[in-house]
Amino acid sequence: MVFSNRAVQHRGALGSPGVLWALVGLCLASVGYTFLPEIGSLLKAWELEEYSQGYLIVPLALWMGLHLLSERTPRPSPSLWGAVFLAAGFFFLFVARTSSFEIPAFYGLVACLAGIAIGAFGTRAFRVLLPAFVYLVFALPIPQLLFVTLAAKLQLISSDWGVFLINLLGIPVFQEGNVLDLGAVRLQVVDACSGLRYIFPLLSFSFLVAFFLRDRLWKRTLIFFFAIPLAIGMNAFRLAWIAVLVQFLGADGLLTGLAHDVEGWAIFVLCVAVLLGFAECLRRIGRRGEYRLQYLYLPAAPFFSGRLGGSVRMVAVTVVATLLAGAVWVWQSSGYSDIRPPHPPLSSFPTTVGEWNGTPQKLTPEVLKVLNLHDYWSARYMRPGTVAPVDFYIAYYESQRVGGSAHSPANCLPGTGWRILEKSIHPVPVGSGGQTLPVTRLLVQEGQVKLLLYYWFEGRGRILNEQYSVKWYLFVDSITRNRTDGAVVRAYTPVLPGESVEVATERLDGFLAGVYPDVGRFIPGEDPAGLP
Repeated sequence: MVFSNRAVQHRGALGSPGVLWALVGLCLASVGYTFLPEIGSLLKAWELEEYSQGYLIVPLALWMGLHLLSERTPRPSPSLWGAVFLAAGFFFLFVARTSSFEIPAFYGLVACLAGIAIGAFGTRAFRVLLPAFVYLVFALPIPQLLFVTLAAKLQLISSDWGVFLINLLGIPVFQEGNVLDLGAVRLQVVDACSGLRYIFPLLSFSFLVAFFLRDRLWKRTLIFFFAIPLAIGMNAFRLAWIAVLVQFLGADGLLTGLAHDVEGWAIFVLCVAVLLGFAECLRRIGRRGEYRLQYLYLPAAPFFSGRLGGSVRMVAVTVVATLLAGAVWVWQSSGYSDIRPPHPPLSSFPTTVGEWNGTPQKLTPEVLKVLNLHDYWSARYMRPGTVAPVDFYIAYYESQRVGGSAHSPANCLPGTGWRILEKSIHPVPVGSGGQTLPVTRLLVQEGQVKLLLYYWFEGRGRILNEQYSVKWYLFVDSITRNRTDGAVVRAYTPVLPGESVEVATERLDGFLAGVYPDVGRFIPGEDPAGLP
């Protein structure tokens, strides 16, 4: 009887709300401390205009979740499924830190938060909170390679639509890709004007509008996806508006500075107004829906239909979170390091390649800080009797973890104003026996300047062309071989005025055929000599 009373007292203490919130706090502390670098990266991403809505999404998601709980008051039932979600979140973190690809860690953070909610309140409560967790996804950045691809496509679409509107207004305009020649000024639709700065915030806002409207699913779905053509169309309208101002007021002060920013904000406000009007028109079709106006006020308690309290299952979930956080801490602080194969310093790379003579070039300290590489070679090679140089560059990384890894030129070129005209995989003959080197071939243009650019990723016995495959093999090799060394190799030459792309291709192919044997001596292969 004494033992029975003690057991009841023990269960009563464990089942108190204070114990539950203490366990939740311990879980949040474990996850927050472990994901602290990724949280810092997320905050840095929110400083960009495309993702600045992230600062609002987090409190709005919390507000949404509290109202959802207040509406449905699910019965709390702690579940061990929370441990599964936590394990998945930490696995995503492991993938991110071993592949230098941070995006999985961001989704892992959301998975961990979901795991804590499931462990504390149960799967029923999580289903109620699901819209709030989905809304959190809009605060996460997309992969840079996907961002660049979308930006390039939207630049052309915005340019085409803008030219259509400008022609309707009777203003003469000549279009060359994403460059609009208005006579008095040439407008270049770069990444910042592609429409992504409208699409991402508008998508998050359209999700809110669709959520606030109680109506048929097809209406809410249409409201959500309407944000995409709306953003592109309004961006084209902005280009047409600028053309009108240039036509009648001149170009001074309209394309940069405060005037440019005010135009951007005015267009976004107009986008929001059109989106709300579109939602209201849909609401009036057929059976009228209604808005969740109660979400404008403080959520009313209670949030659950049963008593909140700690449980053995939540204790188990907390133990899993703590152990996983401890395992990551031990892994990161145990002095582990990748195997770093020896290689000749790139400063000794040949300055003479056949008929080509190179002049080494130094990267600025600011660029080196951003690249965070371990060794590099940069030189401009000239052949006697020619005026077209070949710029050759190798960035070598002894270890590629988050914060320092080879990245694709296709990602950074659009951000510096270059437009990618062509992209393909091009085999370069590099051996007498028919051996070829597969390179990513880009034809890029900025204004009237064209460049033919080749690049590839090389390391650990592999030659790769795409960033995602590079990340995958970094993950695999970090586990199976404890190696993440590698390099990105880039070569480019100008396409001179009056010169065909074929002539530039022949020049670049010929240079690479001569220089590639030297590249292999400086980048460690699959099983280089000197490995322990």
